[in-house]
Amino acid sequence: TGTDLNGCQNTDQVTININALPLVNAGTDFSICENQSANLNASGALTYLWDNGVTNGVPFIPAGTTTYTVTGTDANGCQNSDQITITVNTLPTIEAGSDLIVCENTSVTLSASGAPTLNWDQGVINGVGFIPPVGTRVYHVIGTDLNGCSNIDSISVQINALPFVEAGSDLLLCENTSVTLSASGGAISYTWDNGVSDGVS
Repeated sequence: TGTDLNGCQNTDQVTININALPLVNAGTDFSICENQSANLNASGALTYLWDNGVTNGVPFIPAGTTTYTVTGTDANGCQNSDQITITVNTLPTIEAGSDLIVCENTSVTLSASGAPTLNWDQGVINGVGFIPPVGTRVYHVIGTDLNGCSNIDSISVQINALPFVEAGSDLLLCENTSVTLSASGGAISYTWDNGVSDGVS
């Protein structure tokens, strides 16, 4: 209602429409493993602007546990925001053990540590002995923790072939005859039983 200097009045009206804010939903908090990608998809608005350099619907790798805020704008230009927390679980530290060098036909036991679940390749069972073939092989173990996060370690096992040892031909001698036993083959030293010394009569 407006009144002028003459005391005359007139009226006009204006309508104010109050638009509700959009119900922006950033999603439910979740956990991932270190170096794993995440994808944030907000809903409830027309456009979305995330902090921390995140783009809606585009995968990224979080640097660590972080709370992300998204601002959504609807068709009326009204804005609202929501938050979501991504918990980043560190990977377990898996220890396969020190590299091994053993002789042929020697039982080897690989016992890794660092996680409740440990799975070796090449049919190896953690903590159970086995006899590897001659040569050098690398065995890998994957450890998985209670968060479902996995890491890997490896161990080198070198199996050396047994030397060829030749004791010589069987002998038939008379009593009180001196005998010299000299072994040969791929060894660098020879030890006889019964008190015999290699190459000594």
